Amino acid sequence: MLVRLVQSQKNLTDWESRIRSQLSRGRVGKWGYLAHPRLDDFHWSRLLSLCKAEGQKVWYCMENSEPVLLFGLAHHSTHSDLFDFPVGRVAPLVLLSSSLENTLAALKHLPSKAKSMGFRLVSLRISTDDHLLNFVLSAHGWNHVGTSMKLAIERDSWLDRCRQSGNPTVYESYLSHISDSVHIRTAVKSDIPDLSRIIVAAHRHSHFFNDPLLPETARTTLFPDWIAKSVNGSMDLVLVACQEDRPIGFASCLVSKGLKSFLDHEVGVLDFVAVDPDIQGKGIGKRLLNASYAWLFERCPVVELRTMADNIPALRAYCRLGLIPAATDHHYHYWLRS
Repeated sequence: MLVRLVQSQKNLTDWESRIRSQLSRGRVGKWGYLAHPRLDDFHWSRLLSLCKAEGQKVWYCMENSEPVLLFGLAHHSTHSDLFDFPVGRVAPLVLLSSSLENTLAALKHLPSKAKSMGFRLVSLRISTDDHLLNFVLSAHGWNHVGTSMKLAIERDSWLDRCRQSGNPTVYESYLSHISDSVHIRTAVKSDIPDLSRIIVAAHRHSHFFNDPLLPETARTTLFPDWIAKSVNGSMDLVLVACQEDRPIGFASCLVSKGLKSFLDHEVGVLDFVAVDPDIQGKGIGKRLLNASYAWLFERCPVVELRTMADNIPALRAYCRLGLIPAATDHHYHYWLRS
């Protein structure tokens, strides 16, 4: 099998029709904007950008002059710094063959390339619809570490539910609303220690927690580091629920960039919601969600979030709040020997 580094975009444009055909298959049956034909243009543009990104390497695999697999590797600097060893991530990963034999032969090159780049751990996420890829990965050394679900809700659906329940729909009204001594405000830097404590106590659903080879210290530092960066500006908004001025929960929000030129609108992302375990079950999470929706729906017609499929309490809550499934992905880790 021929394995070559992508040197120019011409390597990809020669296969553009085949890659676009694969992208089109990926949106069949998807919900809402995920089924929009122009989303193929977005993914194609992103693929070309990845091939030019600094620190990114992309290879193509061919058998008898026919393309089989396109895969890329990049250094995950944040995870590497936290885990104290080199971590890589796979993107893109596009299968262009229906042959089991060729797929297996091509994927065997991915770990060797990751090792040549010095990685100790490599992670990837692929759609559950990619049956051949999932089979080969699971059967040949990749550890399945969880399944995540992308859920979404459209503005009109949320507004209808708010009218029926009497909830406010204006973001500012949530900030001024005080009930049972609980109020919502925007986060400040002095909240970071409390928010770090909450995220460690409340968040136990992540593919990182499902990997027994990952050091426990790495798991406990990952999410406090994430919330500190969120409050310091990596998120567009972090809301905090307070009881007697003490943070008891938070939600982080982001308006995605780059989709508007393809879909004529942006997509809102509810990135994280967590409530102190001692306060859970009292509607705090629901109020944080609705406050986040009110802010995001002023900017986007659709909001999505992602959670792990084993997070049953969260899935039940999201279902009651009107979110519907939009996509499902499997997460894999591959450990490389030193």
